[in-house]
Formats: sequence, structure tokens, C-alpha cells
Amino acid sequence: MSYTSNSSILLLEQLIANKLPDEYKEFLELFTNFLIAEEKKDTGNIFYFDPIKALLEKEQIKKDEDIYYFEKLRYLVKEDSLTTENVSCHSNNSFIEIERINSSIIIAGYDGVYLYFDPLDNFSVWEFWLDDGSVGKIADNFKDFLSQYDIEYAE
Repeated sequence: MSYTSNSSILLLEQLIANKLPDEYKEFLELFTNFLIAEEKKDTGNIFYFDPIKALLEKEQIKKDEDIYYFEKLRYLVKEDSLTTENVSCHSNNSFIEIERINSSIIIAGYDGVYLYFDPLDNFSVWEFWLDDGSVGKIADNFKDFLSQYDIEYAE
């Protein structure tokens, strides 16, 4: 049974001008409302995944400006003045260019951390920490990310 609307996936792919990873599209078929994934290592790291329809919901960020949920990081970085050119990368003690955040696609989150795809790095999986505005690469692709996490609950 398919829970995910193909038209929603196509719309998101049109908006990002790119194809989503097949593994992610298959993953979206596992739930209709949300999914909780917990890291297999005993770290307590979990992520709440929303269905594709939630990623396409618009949020009003200013009186005359709306954004899609999936593109929220570019707004947070710009409006909160977390950075102007480079973003601190805690996974390798370096920096990445702001353009990498501007093209990001949020796919999950939990407790001040957003999980996102970086299309400029072959859809690698990253985390963005709201408290300090830093990022870290978690996996080279969504399949590798899933191998590190267990599905704890899906609805």
C-alpha cells in the first residue's frame, strides 16, 4: 500500500530541481503521519520524520513571506545571522560554504537538531544544530544513514 503521494514527491522534486534519492522515496512508504528512528549505538539520538506532505507545508516567516518547511534552514541561517559566508562543520572541524545550507532539504528533526540532505554533496545526510548553527555530516547517503538507525515507531 502506498502512503506517499507520487504527486507530492514530484512537486518537491520540481521545487528543488533535482531527484530525491530512491532509498528516501522508498522510506517514505513506511508511514503516513510520522516515523521515529533511533541510532543503533546507545547514544539516545533520535529523529522524527514527517511525511512528504509536511515538508511541503508553508510557514509564514514574515508578514508577506512564506517558505516551505523543507527549506527552513536557509531562512534560519539568514535571519538569525548565524553566519554570512561559512558554516562551522563539527564533523571535521572545518567550514562549509553557506550555499550548501541554502540548497539543503530538511527531512527530519528533534530537540533543536534538523536532519537534512545536501544535494550539492550527492544527497549526503547532515545535521544542523540550532543552538550554535553548526553542521555535521552523518552519512554519505540515505542508505548509509538508515544502516545506523532503527525504526522505533511508525504511524
